Amino acid sequence: MNQTLLITGGNRSGKSRKAHELALNYSKRIFLATAEAVDPETNRRIQKHQAQRGSEFVTIEEPLYLAEAIRTHAGEADVILVDCLTFWLNNLFHHFGEGSYQASKQMEDFLKVLEEKPVSLILVTNEISMGVISTDSFTRRFMDEHGRLNQEVARCADEAILMVAGIPQTLKKSFKKIIPKAIPTEPIQEFKAWQEKALGIPLLDSTWREKARKRLAEQTRPEKSLGELECYLERIVAIQQKENPSVTKKRIVIFAADHGVEAEGVSLYPREVTPAMVHNFLSGGATINAFARSIGAEVEVVDVGVDHTFVDSEGLISKKIRRGTSNFSKTQAMIREELLQALEIGYERAQDAQGKGIALVGVGEMGIGNTTAASAVIAALMGADPEQVTGRGTGIDEKMLQHKIQIIKEALQVNQSFLVDPFSILQSVGGFEIAAIAGFILGAATLRIPCVVDGWIASAGALAAVRMNPVILDYLFFAHESEERGHRILLEELDVHPVLRLNMRLGEGTGACLAMGILEAAVRAFNEVATFEEAKVAGKKLAAHG
Repeated sequence: MNQTLLITGGNRSGKSRKAHELALNYSKRIFLATAEAVDPETNRRIQKHQAQRGSEFVTIEEPLYLAEAIRTHAGEADVILVDCLTFWLNNLFHHFGEGSYQASKQMEDFLKVLEEKPVSLILVTNEISMGVISTDSFTRRFMDEHGRLNQEVARCADEAILMVAGIPQTLKKSFKKIIPKAIPTEPIQEFKAWQEKALGIPLLDSTWREKARKRLAEQTRPEKSLGELECYLERIVAIQQKENPSVTKKRIVIFAADHGVEAEGVSLYPREVTPAMVHNFLSGGATINAFARSIGAEVEVVDVGVDHTFVDSEGLISKKIRRGTSNFSKTQAMIREELLQALEIGYERAQDAQGKGIALVGVGEMGIGNTTAASAVIAALMGADPEQVTGRGTGIDEKMLQHKIQIIKEALQVNQSFLVDPFSILQSVGGFEIAAIAGFILGAATLRIPCVVDGWIASAGALAAVRMNPVILDYLFFAHESEERGHRILLEELDVHPVLRLNMRLGEGTGACLAMGILEAAVRAFNEVATFEEAKVAGKKLAAHG
């Protein structure tokens, strides 16, 4: 996923050094140098900097046509470092004249490239004047134009950093950490079709984001006053590709299954609680049912592996793969065919949602022992220490927690040779419901249905899907930050902001349900709040009728 980072600061603040350092995180690097050798002193400095970069970058000298250069070389690099915008703007003024059509056109074209994001960019610029007033009219006009350019670039950037005496200060943060673009090894033959499905999910179209951003900016309230909701709305518009998005018809899908690892004493409750809670969901007596009624959402329960035989009931989708997974501290949780079946079940439930006109889905789960499976999956996908990502689940004490961590460590050791890609990780230490959630998310993203991810266990399925294709992240809305101690680490790894922070740890899709209500309210505001132009027209009509 291509990202843009802006680094600004005064002269000798360390901004170029910081940009250089961050660019080295990428494999293929291009340096776009904008300085012109207008005198011997500048020429010496250019040569010195070229020597310092050495073979770490491919250097391209381009003082004027910056947008064209970025588009031309985007396919040749993982990142393009532009140093710096101040020199570039100065060159435009001197070559084309201040305020000229050519200079304005080059700046406009550059801002379009930032919206297109053909490649990850690191942009260096000077923070202008810092309060110093120039007596020279040309310099004042240059500073005004530079200030406007910096503001526009900062608006487009995913992250902005101000360098102060060599110390970076974060001004804006949504810069995604580098996530592998695909699974690290070639998947086995049976999984290739699923990998292709995942990689077929496209980036959100920035044109739709811009349409949403424009309407939000024109509505009758202070600009950006809806905060994070505006970012969510931009994505909902881009996912649905509708100028008037709708999330009125909503569904919570709860995938339920039992776990063989429960036999190791990792939970306070026996597996008999799983079918008891499924019956509670179906009778409408659980917390998720109350929450769902409050926002007018359907609740669908999918049995993918509960150790119980249910009678046919309204709201129950019977897709049992097996009566619980195997004990993954001894062997793989499931065989390959079972994983494929779980993925397919999840995908089909997304297709069913689309067929019934569902516009917003939330995903939850139920299964005694599934926080253990989720911690094992997340530890394997992130390469994290189980101690960092294992919590108390149903409320176990310290002694049980240490036992639970040890069981996960043993499971990762037993299955070590299989933990090579998201599919094999799900197969080895996952659960039927976690794998089904991953399949459901792939289906929802493919079908352009915004998906709200509940808590810890649902996030394990979401992380597996994102590891198959990082683009999927933009189709997801993480409902809340769970009390499970690893959830914050996972959210930071993905660099996402949950809709809510309520110290919840229930599961069932309850957090997703609450977040869906907030998203629906935001969508209603997007569609129903007038723009200043619409309000003015309405006012004129009222005046005419008065």
